[in-house]
Amino acid sequence: EGSIPNCLSTLLFAASAVLLWKIGSAKAKAGDRTGRLWRGLSVVFALFTVDDGAAIHESFVNSLRDAFHAGGFLYFSWVIPALIILALLAPVLFRVWLSLPGPTRIVLALAALFLVGGALGMEMIEGRYVERWGHQTMTYSLLATLEETMEFIGQVLFLYGLLRIIRAEPEPAPVAASADT
Repeated sequence: EGSIPNCLSTLLFAASAVLLWKIGSAKAKAGDRTGRLWRGLSVVFALFTVDDGAAIHESFVNSLRDAFHAGGFLYFSWVIPALIILALLAPVLFRVWLSLPGPTRIVLALAALFLVGGALGMEMIEGRYVERWGHQTMTYSLLATLEETMEFIGQVLFLYGLLRIIRAEPEPAPVAASADT
């Protein structure tokens, strides 16, 4: 995967991790209990960064496929643990999402739709296709391009949503200089 689009995707995940940490720190400093959740999401996105850059999840596909006896939509079987993790995180993510202003919620919902729809949804469609017709076809190339495009749009929307959150945060009060100096 060592392509320029893959490098850009990895950088977008890293930027998201940094912004999530910044949001978490600001929320924690303001006494908001969601600060830890935002920082936790930052760690998740840092892991996405490493995985995206090193394509770690793809190295487990064959062993997971054998372990789960998976095929069809689950042919690229890394989606199985990803769907489980997403299901476990969804209630927490939903609670944080509900605490945001309406326009930001819309942006982040679209980001999730594109990112998850691309990364998991399209990967599942591609898995079914590859199992039947292989990956050396024009149709598969088009499906993979659609997947990557959806992920990219999702990542950009997610960054935009995070920047909206940061812009809405009140600026910290400047620290006054000590009279003794």
